[in-house]
Amino acid sequence: IVKLIIPSYDYGKQKVQIELSGVLQLDAAEKVRIRHAGGSATGGVATLFVDDKPLGAVGGEHDKELIYEPELARGPHTFR
Repeated sequence: IVKLIIPSYDYGKQKVQIELSGVLQLDAAEKVRIRHAGGSATGGVATLFVDDKPLGAVGGEHDKELIYEPELARGPHTFR
C-alpha cells in the first residue's frame, strides 16, 4: 500500500508526506535486520514504525542511516 498526500495548492510552501506500508509475516519468532536510510537536503525526517510503535528516525538532525535488529514474535508485523 502506498499513500501519497500532497496539498492541492502552493506546493512550494507546503509539506509533502509520503507513507509506505507493508506487512511481514514470520513463521517463528526471530531477530530481523532492518536498514533504515533517509532524509533530504531540506531537513526531511523519515520515521519507521513497526506494529504502530516508532522504531527510529533518520534524516534532519538524526543519523542518515541506521540498522535495527529487533526480536519479533511469530505472526504478522506491520511496517510504515
